[in-house]
Amino acid sequence: MDSKKIIGIIILIVLLVAIPLTIYLSRQKQIFQPRAGNVNQSRVDVYQGSSELLPNGNTPPTVTDPNVQLKIYYVPSPAP
Repeated sequence: MDSKKIIGIIILIVLLVAIPLTIYLSRQKQIFQPRAGNVNQSRVDVYQGSSELLPNGNTPPTVTDPNVQLKIYYVPSPAP
């Protein structure tokens, strides 16, 4: 056999294995688990003016004053 036939057979074998394996892996359920610890420990406080704390709910506060202060509190989670 010459080298072109051997290369063609190897490529065919790789494709015959790779295609079913790809289909099988794409149908598997993927489970993503967050690695973050307690999310409530980290937060961002927004201050407008001198000391007025703006509410920090689900939507970001609207600020018209150009003098805005952000205080970021980050508490890393323990290593797994």
